[in-house]
Amino acid sequence: MKRNLFALTLRNKLIIAFTVILLVPSLTIGWFSYQTAKSQIEDRMNMTVTENVRVLDEMLTGYIQPITTDVDYLSQTFKLDAGQPTAVSDLQKLIAAFQKVHTQVDNVYLGTSKGEMLLSPQQELPADFDPRTRPWYESAMKADGKIIITEPYINATDGKVVVTIAKATPNGAGVVGVDLNLTSLNGQIGSVKIGKEGYVSIADNTKTYLIHPLLQAGAKVPDEIAKPMYEEQSAFFTYETKNSTMRQAVLTNKLTGWKLAGTFSVNEIDKDATKILNQTLLVVVICLVAGAALIYIIIRAIVRPIRALIHVSEQVSRGDLTVSLHVTGAKKDEITKLSTSFNAMIVSLKTLLTEVNETSHQLAASSEQLSASSDQTSMATQFIAENIQQMASGSEKQVESVKIGSTSVGEMSRGVEEIAANAQSVTEVAVQTSHISAEGNAAIETAITQMQSIERTFEELSHVITGLTQQSAEIGQMVNMIQDISTQTNLLSLNASIEAARAGEHGRGFAVVAQEVKKLAEQTATSSKSVIELVESMQGGTERAVDSMNATSVEVTAGIAVISRAGALFKQIQGSVLEVEAQIKEVSRVSQRISSDGHETVTAINTISGVAQESALATQNVSAAAQQQLASMEEIAASAAFLTKMAEDLQLRVERFKL
Repeated sequence: MKRNLFALTLRNKLIIAFTVILLVPSLTIGWFSYQTAKSQIEDRMNMTVTENVRVLDEMLTGYIQPITTDVDYLSQTFKLDAGQPTAVSDLQKLIAAFQKVHTQVDNVYLGTSKGEMLLSPQQELPADFDPRTRPWYESAMKADGKIIITEPYINATDGKVVVTIAKATPNGAGVVGVDLNLTSLNGQIGSVKIGKEGYVSIADNTKTYLIHPLLQAGAKVPDEIAKPMYEEQSAFFTYETKNSTMRQAVLTNKLTGWKLAGTFSVNEIDKDATKILNQTLLVVVICLVAGAALIYIIIRAIVRPIRALIHVSEQVSRGDLTVSLHVTGAKKDEITKLSTSFNAMIVSLKTLLTEVNETSHQLAASSEQLSASSDQTSMATQFIAENIQQMASGSEKQVESVKIGSTSVGEMSRGVEEIAANAQSVTEVAVQTSHISAEGNAAIETAITQMQSIERTFEELSHVITGLTQQSAEIGQMVNMIQDISTQTNLLSLNASIEAARAGEHGRGFAVVAQEVKKLAEQTATSSKSVIELVESMQGGTERAVDSMNATSVEVTAGIAVISRAGALFKQIQGSVLEVEAQIKEVSRVSQRISSDGHETVTAINTISGVAQESALATQNVSAAAQQQLASMEEIAASAAFLTKMAEDLQLRVERFKL
């Protein structure tokens, strides 16, 4: 789409641009005008319906309020007293006069507490009619001296909607009431119009229409309207019907409590706004037609000179420089300036091509001379480059040889350094070994001393254990004696028991003593046996300890001999290590001197290598410069040939122009 737009001609682009410039503001203004007008019409309709409902409220109050005042006055006028009956004719005359003055009142009546009923105009009432049972009478009596207004109802005789206004007399002896006809009010309300299809209506507290231009009196208020209508004292809402959308303003009459409603169709707003929209569209169309005519004139004035310029440009592009644009002196706009500049450009181009033609001939001759000179210079430069290249190759070989020598000397130097480092490490190890052998020799001497001390200790311990063995043998002999004594004691106690048994009753106490002695002898025998077993165990352990000590003494003697030999060997090792340490130190000193000389040799070779590399690099640079010079000369030769060809081509191109 974007490519198609740019592919359009200038004329079509201008038409599209001017059309957009005309349409967008016109349609925008028309749309906002339509929305503004619609909003204003809607606000005006809302204000109208609200104002009509307010006027209806005042009208209803003005219609009923005077009657309530007169009823109040009439109730004050009647003097009803149960003790002093009033003349019926006087009351009848007063009621008739009231009814005659108020033509909107159908009936005026007085119901007494005795059940009497006075009515104007006079009517035949049923014989059992009792006013005290009527709702208006009961409500007035319960109102505490206030005026009551009943719910509207339809009169059975003429089908008119009436409402009863009643009030009890001050002394409560009766109730004065009037039937107010709402027909005349219906006529006044029916003449109120809101827009073309709008209307006002009145509904009582039972959600029943009293006055409605489209429905009969007594019709119920629809549920979708009743809910918002009776929720608040005043309301403003929208609801849908089969044919249109309706908007309703509701106000509650303070005197009666009735709902006063003003209704209008929202479609009327759209219809009125549509008229404004149509007028706006008509204005837009007229503006578009006028603008289109003006645009055509402007575009024609722009496109015609441009087409002429295109035609001349095409001739110039084909090489015809004899053409020019016709420019009138009257116009001073940009297109005229462009035409003048284009003619000047043709003249300048013609002059330029003439000069280029002359210069191209001179350029062709100069380029041929330059080509010949560049060929000679190229041959000389090529000869120089070949010689320098041979020198560069020799320098590179020299650098490689120096590098190989430097590498060999460097490796030798590193080997000597490793030998010196290893010699130093061996020297340190030898020193450490010498110290360790000295410490080992001292440790062996200490071990010999300790082993000798252990041998002496074992000898003393052997004497002690031998003594313990002798003492345990003596303890065994003593225990045997104690065991013999306990055996004899046991026999004596047995004999005593026998003798006590023979003595009978007199020897019982002795028998008890003999029994206790027997028990003691048995305990002594048992303890002696345990002591004997313990002594025998000690003797066995002592004998084993003596055997172990004797074996250990032999091992200690052998260990002393081995350690003495180890001490002698350690002394020999220490002497050898000291000799090795001296020799290794000498090797390390010589290796370090060789390493130092190797470093100096490597440094000298590196210096030679650096000089050789610089020489080779310089030779290579000279060779590269010669090669570059040769390439430049070849490029100059090629450029000269190309320049010659360009000069010839330029001559051919200039010749195609018609000057």
